[in-house]
Amino acid sequence: MEESNVERVLIAGQTIAAGKYVIKRAVEYSKKRVVFPPDPIGKYQGIQYPLADAWIRLEAADQMKWKALELLEMNGDLKDVGYYANMAKYLSGEACSLASRYSMWTHGGYGY
Repeated sequence: MEESNVERVLIAGQTIAAGKYVIKRAVEYSKKRVVFPPDPIGKYQGIQYPLADAWIRLEAADQMKWKALELLEMNGDLKDVGYYANMAKYLSGEACSLASRYSMWTHGGYGY
């Protein structure tokens, strides 16, 4: 299992990037979509809060990823590397799933 630490960090990086991408698309959409003129839906906290929550979780996963990479580069203890690599992979998967769900909700019917 120690051999797959690098792959876990790679998967974490991919899911973090995917989560940030869907949030970026949701923010772009929320700035354009107007339901109650004159304000776009992005001005409402009901849209902002879930996206901010997902972004915070993605940033936390990103920090775990960087910690695992730092330990890998320093040839750190494999147990510690595995610890941070597993946390990064788990947190990034959860955060990406949440970001995708919130982004879909932001898009409303278009998201489905």
